[in-house]
Amino acid sequence: MEKVFIYWDNSNIFISAQQAAIDQEGETARYRTRIHFRNLLELAHGGREIERAIAVGSVPPELRHVWNRLENEGVTVQLLERGAIQGGEQGVDQTLQTAMLRDGFRYNGDPGIVVMLTGDGAGYADGVGFHADLELMHDRGWRIEALSWRRSCSRRMREWAQENGKFIALDDFYDSITFLEVAFRFRWFSCRMAANTGSEVRGRDAAMGLLYDLETRLEQQIPVQLQQSLQQALDDYQPLCPDCGLAMHRHHRYARTITTRYGAIRLQMPVFRCGQCGRMASGADLLGEAERHQRYSKKPAN
Repeated sequence: MEKVFIYWDNSNIFISAQQAAIDQEGETARYRTRIHFRNLLELAHGGREIERAIAVGSVPPELRHVWNRLENEGVTVQLLERGAIQGGEQGVDQTLQTAMLRDGFRYNGDPGIVVMLTGDGAGYADGVGFHADLELMHDRGWRIEALSWRRSCSRRMREWAQENGKFIALDDFYDSITFLEVAFRFRWFSCRMAANTGSEVRGRDAAMGLLYDLETRLEQQIPVQLQQSLQQALDDYQPLCPDCGLAMHRHHRYARTITTRYGAIRLQMPVFRCGQCGRMASGADLLGEAERHQRYSKKPAN
């Protein structure tokens, strides 16, 4: 069986996923969209043996947990510094291309399957870039598979992949390789007790033990209650068309997973259509409004 070599341009895939989220679920889904790394990796290797998997991206501290998840899936991660002036990533393409060409030489005479996760076709006219390197490897017997979002993929590279290998549109797997992250915040009551004598210490410890047990039970119930509350809100949601101002009608529903601090929740997300102008809208807009309300609500007085 031929071995799989996966080359992953994380920024290209992630930024393009945000645009796909707008198309699928509305503007408010853009900044809550995340990549489900395990599912995307499984789509890339398709049950075949992985000889090498490398992902390249940037190193801001707030993204460290993202890279940890990739590494936990067996992907080699190479991180590059962002530019000091514009903050953009530096050298991502070159790092991936170097890895591709080294593998091309190392496995010369024993080629495998290149799985390219990017839609970036820049540089082809000058004989450089991912597309040019894919053609070089194809000429030496490598099989080519390109995975990208339709809108962001270079048309030339997509058509070439379709003619000489495979082009797999990530849009067709949107629900399984992405999820929405929703940050719900809950206020918990705290108990402040003085501890001046032994009896008061014992009383404090007993009270704190009861509070801990209560909090544990509440945390176990929260995912269920949260799922029920969100689903009810989605079922009752009746948006107005932003263009016509008329009430939109339910068109269909689809299953969607969102993550909260209490775990993943599966919802039936409604999709609406304006009978006047045909505009579509998603129930994901409602979750966006809820998140903004929490973010900008005034902090309660102590």
